[in-house]
Amino acid sequence: MFAQNKISHLQEPQQLSFVWRKQNTSRYVVGELVRQSDDNVTLRYFPDTEVFKAATDEGMQLLPAFGEPGLEYSSGVMELFMSRITSRKRSDFDLYLSTLGIEPSQKDEISDFTLLGYGEGRLPSDGFHVVNNYSETTPPVEFVAEVSSLNFCDYVDRMEDVEINQTVRLETEQDNDADPNAVAIYLNNLKLGYLNRVQAPAVGKWINQGLVVKGNIFRKNGLPSAPRVFVFLEVSAS
Repeated sequence: MFAQNKISHLQEPQQLSFVWRKQNTSRYVVGELVRQSDDNVTLRYFPDTEVFKAATDEGMQLLPAFGEPGLEYSSGVMELFMSRITSRKRSDFDLYLSTLGIEPSQKDEISDFTLLGYGEGRLPSDGFHVVNNYSETTPPVEFVAEVSSLNFCDYVDRMEDVEINQTVRLETEQDNDADPNAVAIYLNNLKLGYLNRVQAPAVGKWINQGLVVKGNIFRKNGLPSAPRVFVFLEVSAS
């Protein structure tokens, strides 16, 4: 079940963050996918960063097809990542687009790279996915984002109270010692969780600029022991 919000301003990113996450841990940006042209997308890791090293310490194992962290890959990149999202050829592709907040009538307009950014290509088997971080985006913009830290906030034992279409409120937490870019998500004045840390810097910047950030519960799924909640965000000047 999901809300009926639809994205009005589709984003065509040139870069997607390549993210690894162990279950119930932070997201680690360990690389990036860059669109060089419509037919050429490269993947490179960030092996010299503390984030990459932390992910490795947590147990990250690189994708077998791209197993050397010091190399830049261009062959077979999109083929592999597109296999991780619902195929355009499937009969339920229109439904899949709707679960991402995309109007099915736009399916012929959206590029594979853009679709990957919205779909993220997450497989539970390896923890990898891609995320549009919206760092180069100028609002107005709308997108669906996952709420993190559900198990550490006010709704941890009352997820049954979280319902589709409920309005949420976002606030920056610049005094957050763990993450100065943190953006908290409130539901009925109780903290539901946080915006995922890959997209939080862009949203926090827009909030600090005085832009209007509206949100509602878009989708709720997962297991009782590992719930997942997604919000639909709309960012505009007024």
